[in-house]
Amino acid sequence: MSTIQERMVLEPVHRHADDLSIEAILFENRVFHLRKPFKLHFQFDDGLCVCGFEPLGILAHGETVQEAFDAFQAEFAACWDGIAQRDDRHLTDDAQSLKKQFLKLVATIQLLS
Repeated sequence: MSTIQERMVLEPVHRHADDLSIEAILFENRVFHLRKPFKLHFQFDDGLCVCGFEPLGILAHGETVQEAFDAFQAEFAACWDGIAQRDDRHLTDDAQSLKKQFLKLVATIQLLS
């Protein structure tokens, strides 16, 4: 397991809510290196862990903190592919605004072998 992948594994959180500062997002064979760390908010609701980052409007959930975090990373990558990489002509005004936020957050994307 690479150093990046090792850092992406979360320790269990036993509190009602917690924040986690992250520097990168790992999904499949890509690492999205952020320009500066941002905080994800974790909250437990009806037996599920919800992970969110409000500026991007991303909410993901899972039965554990790790599952919620993994779902967040998958959603981030899907939004990157579906919005941040699309031509503005094919995006609504709201999607263009979201694209700008993504582009401001991500410094580089590293492909893993």
